[in-house]
Amino acid sequence: MTNGEILAALWSWAKREGVDHIVYHSPINDSEVGVEGWFHPEVMPLKRPQTWLFRSRQPQPHDEPDRVTRPLFDAITLSHEYGHFRSWKDSARGQTPEWQAYFAAAMVRDEDAKKVSFDQAKLIMTEEQRAWDLGHVALSALSFTDWSEFERRREIGVRGHRVNMGLESEGTS
Repeated sequence: MTNGEILAALWSWAKREGVDHIVYHSPINDSEVGVEGWFHPEVMPLKRPQTWLFRSRQPQPHDEPDRVTRPLFDAITLSHEYGHFRSWKDSARGQTPEWQAYFAAAMVRDEDAKKVSFDQAKLIMTEEQRAWDLGHVALSALSFTDWSEFERRREIGVRGHRVNMGLESEGTS
């Protein structure tokens, strides 16, 4: 399968499993600049799971996978966001105490990452690793092959969270 076909297959798979809405979206505020994707389990007013793939400009039509512009990048981003969805779904749709603690910590991070406690940061980092691991499983099932790029993106994503929460400085490698 090409990366565009993998992206389209993962997009369809995620929707069949319960991600209600997957769209390309421009960043809304400064905290979203540099963010590649987003998952939220209960977006108002419908309270259904949504995933956004961020772009400076939305591809058209916005509700179909863009198989041409950057399918490898989007497939990896979607796999990670799908990993968050699976984590949520596998935790009784966010009802386990562990997932609720993570989500509360994520809400603090989204408001002001510098206010995240060390224990909250550990919960967030555990969930980020879990989402990457579950994304890896999904891509493996679709015969994905560019694992070096996947691992490069995982490293950048995990490090970005660590820097954002003040657990690591930008100059640290």
